[in-house]
Amino acid sequence: MNDWDSDTYFGRNRFMIGKKDFPLKLLVDTKANSEEIFDTKFGVRYTDLARKLGGYGYTDLSANQDALNLTMFYGRPLRKGFSVEVLQDCTFTNGEKPSYFTELQLNKRITDNLSLFGRAEIQNFDKDLATYLVGASIKF
Repeated sequence: MNDWDSDTYFGRNRFMIGKKDFPLKLLVDTKANSEEIFDTKFGVRYTDLARKLGGYGYTDLSANQDALNLTMFYGRPLRKGFSVEVLQDCTFTNGEKPSYFTELQLNKRITDNLSLFGRAEIQNFDKDLATYLVGASIKF
């Protein structure tokens, strides 16, 4: 949401179905705004590759009649409470040019409940479209 205005809400929600400790799960991937769920895809989530690479994360592959979506997220703890995270989202829509969304994030844990972060969000690998954010994460 922008400026706490619920009319500007956009959300991407992913629901997984499967055994808790099993690395492969069925996936329902939805996108919604303040008025409706406007996109639903079905697929799978796989988590074992990130673990094998010494970090955490997932690979999602989902599709519907209009598009195929591939999302890869990988995070890795570093020294002294730092971690780095990378997300790459690729959407291949029927008859259109693919779209890409990249997030690069550095986190610094301050306490068990408080972390600071710096993030770059980049559309279609175009640095002129990048958005930069800094903020705090609080666990309740």
